[in-house]
Amino acid sequence: MNTTHGKYRTAEYRIWQSMIGRCRNERNPRYMDYGGRGISVSVRWLDFDNFFSDMGARPSASHSIDRKNNDLGYYADNCRWATKQEQNNNQRTNVRIAF
Repeated sequence: MNTTHGKYRTAEYRIWQSMIGRCRNERNPRYMDYGGRGISVSVRWLDFDNFFSDMGARPSASHSIDRKNNDLGYYADNCRWATKQEQNNNQRTNVRIAF
């Protein structure tokens, strides 16, 4: 594979590949939770350089990509680097109770 960004073996590249696979590859085990329910990746982010330019390096090894609104796709204004706890608090299966 020809790469020009020099980030082929980085965590950010693996995260980007996984994101693309979940949304676009019907054989991916997680496809039904993502692409199968309409979650897509912006055309801009189909290019890793654009993804990395928008997101930057993840702050630490405990951060991964998170969508702020889980009903929308992967694009710059809807994504952030988040810790596992932040992601757990942002799951679509959470039930919010006001009292």
